[in-house]
Amino acid sequence: MCIILSNIRDFFNNPSVHYYPSETVMEINGHKRRELGFAELVSKYFWYLETEYGYRLGESHDTAVRYQSSLLCVTVHHDRLSYEVDFFVSPRSSETSVTYALAPILKALAQGNVGATFFQASTRSSLEDCVATIADVVHRWCDALLKADKVTLNKVHKAYCEMGEETTSHYVVTPIKEKAHDAWRRRDYEEVIRLCQSIESELTEVERKRLDYARRKTVERN
Repeated sequence: MCIILSNIRDFFNNPSVHYYPSETVMEINGHKRRELGFAELVSKYFWYLETEYGYRLGESHDTAVRYQSSLLCVTVHHDRLSYEVDFFVSPRSSETSVTYALAPILKALAQGNVGATFFQASTRSSLEDCVATIADVVHRWCDALLKADKVTLNKVHKAYCEMGEETTSHYVVTPIKEKAHDAWRRRDYEEVIRLCQSIESELTEVERKRLDYARRKTVERN
């Protein structure tokens, strides 16, 4: 059963979310972590990383399994607290430490054909479903990425940056604009200036005119 889960990643235009409502974030229904068999499941469903792409198994733990090639590091991760399951790719030769999660990877490569990028599971059966689904999606859409194709890596990096900007806009810029709008309606021009100056580069033409007007009114008052 899949339902929409209200989460920060829902913002990334991925309304289809794998979630199991009988599970809680902080409880795993009596199962010890090792009994979930995460490492075994990753080995089972991500078999192609070694056989088709020549990756080597680097580390294998109850919550993370890492594969490496000469150019990339691939990690399948099961978060210790939230029980989120995710897939990460990191260029090994990158001058800056950057890791691409499944969401920006699919945004760049799947062209809207895959809706779910958030997976969460705390039972063996649901965990297997999540790992199998992620493995299938990666196998289907990430061939060039797994081969460390430079053009593909650039596409993923662009999507990664865009999603970061979208997150900033959604969780930082938008609330400030809403407060500035309320201040404008109250004719609290000093508050308008204080708020809008902090995000001036993100203002629309109308918002810039309001800021200019607020500045003029403040000067007149003084």
